[in-house]
Amino acid sequence: PEFAFLAGHERIKVKKLRGVYSQGLLMPAPEGLGIGADAAETLGIIHYEPKIHAFSTGGEAKPAPPGAGPTYDVENYRRNKNLFVWSEQVIITEKIHGANARYLFADDQMHVGSRTEWKKNGSNIWTRALAATPGIAAWCEAHPGATLYGEVYGQVQDLKYGRTDVAFAAFDAIQFGIWMAWQNLVASRYDHNVPLVPVLYAGPFPDGVEEYAEGKSTIPGANHVREGCCIRPLRERV
Repeated sequence: PEFAFLAGHERIKVKKLRGVYSQGLLMPAPEGLGIGADAAETLGIIHYEPKIHAFSTGGEAKPAPPGAGPTYDVENYRRNKNLFVWSEQVIITEKIHGANARYLFADDQMHVGSRTEWKKNGSNIWTRALAATPGIAAWCEAHPGATLYGEVYGQVQDLKYGRTDVAFAAFDAIQFGIWMAWQNLVASRYDHNVPLVPVLYAGPFPDGVEEYAEGKSTIPGANHVREGCCIRPLRERV
């Protein structure tokens, strides 16, 4: 009943109201809920996952392979503006609108996965991207035990990037529990021709960083706006 006023608008989105970003809904906490408790389960709130419009995206799940990297996630910049300082060297890359992917070579075979599941090879976009991008397997075989993360895009979401099929762009990697520094990922991709997400800026943390989230996509062939941008330190923090 407390959500009756949202009838027809059950999904809360980020929106500009009078020139200021609003990222949610403020309401009284449920009775009896203590400070620091997660109210989402009590209120029946879930994180929205956009529907993927593509070739088969399901695929049968399988147990995680040995040495598999964790589920990948990023934090919202507007909630974490103090994480970076002006003098820190950063890399800003384009955030591609697709499906999160991860790849790993272990037990003498390639393993493919979505953001939350490892998949049996079959008719799904992650396996299609692996077949369409030979550099993925080449990179993973040269870095056994390393999980390569990236985005499968094209005929996946509503932003198609001028593609009639699926493509892949890497944005991170982890090996033996250590995240790979950006410059090392860049250096390793040349030996194996692994596509990387486009770099929008490299240098000291800039003023007006949010401007890099706006504008046209820099993916060749795309004729639409960017989904946003991602910021990371040039040197990984310990």
